[in-house]
Amino acid sequence: MFRSRHIYILLAGLINLGLGAYLSDRSQGWRKVLQIAGSALVIIASLLMIAAFFYEPPIEGLKRTFTLPAILGLVFGVVCHVLSGLRQEKNQPPV
Repeated sequence: MFRSRHIYILLAGLINLGLGAYLSDRSQGWRKVLQIAGSALVIIASLLMIAAFFYEPPIEGLKRTFTLPAILGLVFGVVCHVLSGLRQEKNQPPV
């Protein structure tokens, strides 16, 4: 169980690195809100993955109280970032 939690922490870290490497500030209202929401979800999910590493392995059975919300947070956070960048005007300079 520790090995799978370690892989989940690695996944969260790689998503953070990927977003950090290609992040460009959105200046429009709804795009900026989606970007901030996506970043918050990814950060919270990363913290949940770390909590799951310490809390969940000794639990018997398949109940995972932190892992499922963390994975969903990563998914929805990345989707928010993707949606904030769709159909962005070509003449806007990246920040």
